[in-house]
Amino acid sequence: MAYIRHHYYAAKVDELAADPIVQGMLADLEGVPDYDLMHVGTRTPLFAFMTRANHVYRERGGQIDAHIGGVAEALLKLRAERTEHTERTER
Repeated sequence: MAYIRHHYYAAKVDELAADPIVQGMLADLEGVPDYDLMHVGTRTPLFAFMTRANHVYRERGGQIDAHIGGVAEALLKLRAERTEHTERTER
């Protein structure tokens, strides 16, 4: 399904991905399978993951306001970047 998305969302995801709190949260996802975090076909975060990520982010002192899936999207972005980096260095 196609959808329109304003560039604001991507900018907020990038801002959140740079937040040390979000970067620290990445360790919590170690060993968690993709299907527990995202819709595998679209790679968009599951609602349960979005709400949990938002809760943990605020609980740890996060201050950046974004769309409901912002923190989860930032975590998935960081996770994908880490996986890509690991695969590249193992070659």
